[in-house]
Amino acid sequence: MLIVVGCGSRTYNPPHIDVVSKKANLEFKNTEFRKKGNIVLTVAVLDDEESEMVFGVPAVSKGVEPVWLKIENNDNKPYVLFPIEIDHFYFSPREAARKIDIPNDKETSKRIEKDLINHSIKKMIHPGETVSGFVYTVPEKGIKEFRVHLVGPGSEVSTYFVFAVPGINIDIDDLSIDQHFYSVGIVDGDGSLLFEKLSEMPCCTSNKEGDKYGDPLNLIIIGHLEDFLPYFIHRGWDVTEDIYLSSIYREIMAFFFGSSYRYAPVSALYFEGREQDLAMQKPRSNIYARNHFRLWLTEMSYKGEPIWIGQISRDIGISFTTKHWWLSTHDIDPDVDEARNFFVQDMLSSHGVQKVGYVRGMEPKPDHDPLENFMQQPIFTDGLRAVLIFSAEQTPITEVDLFHWEWPEEYKLDGVVKWENKPESEVIEVNDSPIR
Repeated sequence: MLIVVGCGSRTYNPPHIDVVSKKANLEFKNTEFRKKGNIVLTVAVLDDEESEMVFGVPAVSKGVEPVWLKIENNDNKPYVLFPIEIDHFYFSPREAARKIDIPNDKETSKRIEKDLINHSIKKMIHPGETVSGFVYTVPEKGIKEFRVHLVGPGSEVSTYFVFAVPGINIDIDDLSIDQHFYSVGIVDGDGSLLFEKLSEMPCCTSNKEGDKYGDPLNLIIIGHLEDFLPYFIHRGWDVTEDIYLSSIYREIMAFFFGSSYRYAPVSALYFEGREQDLAMQKPRSNIYARNHFRLWLTEMSYKGEPIWIGQISRDIGISFTTKHWWLSTHDIDPDVDEARNFFVQDMLSSHGVQKVGYVRGMEPKPDHDPLENFMQQPIFTDGLRAVLIFSAEQTPITEVDLFHWEWPEEYKLDGVVKWENKPESEVIEVNDSPIR
């Protein structure tokens, strides 16, 4: 009885609700700005502390993550906001209020519902108008990515946002990791110097001591993290947790119960003496199966864009091992080219890739003479590493440019890549194989 009375007597008077109603600029901790043509966007993701200041309730802990938007339409045409692109499963204001209301206090619950309705963002933004308000989304852990999409007569405005959010210890320390000086800048116009530099990079990852080969380095990403990370997440790639007791426990439970674990950690592999800067995975129905990659930031840039080198493979099972203190490891599909090609097609489908090609990273290792990594798992490969240049601006697949370097045999006709109508004068020789 005392608990019921105590809950019922709680005063609902969030300190900043009037500020929201006046649609003033709010200073949230997790805020980003974008200017796209004549549209100016200010976007923030609220945590529990901020949502309690605005709504009087720690909404995230109750299952609702408020996303605040301010949209300035400086165009001469109206635009409609598509909240479904922010979260396909977003809550209506009344549904969100139902999730975060205060039990046994109908009067306060009605006030919360009224506030959430009043402060949800309107969908139509008229010419010269500025609107602000909330979309009530499903909470994410570690990283929250979404697209703000506006549609007007004959035009669209679309841009991605990525925020670090609480919930898990992700296997990346800094979302601005690539904002530093690059000691080697490659600015050649035809890509020949880039081809040379990428071919000279080490063939494979290694163990910590650097005395044993790991998996092949079969991936090159060119672009800033803030440009390509949204495409990864939008295509279903999740960040991974650090390896610590809690994450190992969840992985063990998923192993025994055959369940999925979206943020399952990956073990460390090494490039030039350091472990990966970023690891991501595309989980499937259970812990045994996933595609995952690791990326390392190099000291090189191409036309001002940082160059990342990576390793991608497909997990197809789990085995016990004494090589890790957590006594388990994933078994990878020995055909690592399949995972590499899967990733290329996945990223082309994201419309984030401007240019793609392949460069040789090592000599081919066929299935009858495979490479063996330091976990004693066989690996066979054609020795090529995929090269993808990303851009914040979306590019249809039909407009993606090609590096005219080496290509996997399955993409050739009579030994020649014939995807573009190039004149004979533009046919070049690469490793005795004509590439058009």
